[in-house]
Amino acid sequence: MGPADNGGRQGLDRLAEATADLVLLDFMMPIIDGPGMFRAMQADPALREIPVVIMTSLDEARVRREFDDNIAYLRKPFAITGIPRLIAPLLAAKRYGIADPA
Repeated sequence: MGPADNGGRQGLDRLAEATADLVLLDFMMPIIDGPGMFRAMQADPALREIPVVIMTSLDEARVRREFDDNIAYLRKPFAITGIPRLIAPLLAAKRYGIADPA
């Protein structure tokens, strides 16, 4: 799936149409922001097990308070080369049913 052009609402619509192994979620989005989309995903049994990486330029402590430490964090700006190292353990944990990949 590609990026959601109008924020969290479109992101949720796309997740309803196709399965995802991982969601890269921006903290600040129009219509439904990142925390709102994450809460909607957690409320949906079909979506709650999808690993989430939150991307933001905001302070990590503030972001983690919004998400109860249930996400991986990617600080903007970031190097695209660092993404595989961040998401590999999340995808492995999902694949093998590991509760905490840390």
